[in-house]
Amino acid sequence: MTAMRMAAWPGQGQERAGRRRSLPGRVLADPRGRIGAAGVVVIVVVALLAPLAPHGPFAQDASGRLLAPSWEHPFGTDELRRDLLARTAYGLRLSLAVSIAAVLAGATAGTAFGFVAGYAGRRVDAALMRLIDAWMAFPALLTALAILTILGPGMRNVGIALAVFNVPVFARMARAQMLVERRREYVVAAGALGAHPARVIARHIAPNALPPLVTHLALAMTGAIMVAAALSFLGLGERAPEPSLGSLISASRTHLRDAWWYAAFPGGVLTALLLSFTLLADATNDALGAGAGGR
Repeated sequence: MTAMRMAAWPGQGQERAGRRRSLPGRVLADPRGRIGAAGVVVIVVVALLAPLAPHGPFAQDASGRLLAPSWEHPFGTDELRRDLLARTAYGLRLSLAVSIAAVLAGATAGTAFGFVAGYAGRRVDAALMRLIDAWMAFPALLTALAILTILGPGMRNVGIALAVFNVPVFARMARAQMLVERRREYVVAAGALGAHPARVIARHIAPNALPPLVTHLALAMTGAIMVAAALSFLGLGERAPEPSLGSLISASRTHLRDAWWYAAFPGGVLTALLLSFTLLADATNDALGAGAGGR
């Protein structure tokens, strides 16, 4: 019996160590998490270092138009003799900034909306959820197009549109988490002791209800980047000469035969960005499931 216990002990120790591992540790233990995190870090660093590019995004200083990739211009040049590496880096920076700000704003508003609906009770919950249902009845891209029709084109307005259609998604998720957590004994005890509802939500419910919402942030980032690129592709994003990934891909359409690099490099950067966030979201989702199963 003693030998059997000693033989079982190493496996038990590894299992307990896995359970004690933090969420970032569990994410990075997954190959998808490592690849996704590395991709996001590299892309963010490139975006932050965009001002250090040897050529400006607006400078028409190349020796020719539609030059092929070279040491002087690694991504080639466009039809106006501008460096595509600098324009892609600035476009990436703009897309990331708009998507992150919009998703965080939509997630914050939606989470607060859902927490209130789930905690307030039946009547308030029913009224707020019918509003959310009506909100979600409109397709995201059509909602964005309607907002941009009213407000006009521009990346600021694209960000507003992205935030608006992220609100109901996070509201429904937050409400579902709230309905589960509010029945827990510690929440009932806090309410019985006279704690204010805002304190109960912020101090007791939110820390346990937020992890699934954090997981969805990466997926929401993927969707926001795709929609922002699509709107820029349609000419509803940043006005020329400001670059964005979608507008660069759109401008390259007339040069696909004689300048393949014009579409390939901005499109490749956009693909790498979407793939990195998708892999990171998948790994985070599995890590949260493993952490929940170990508790």
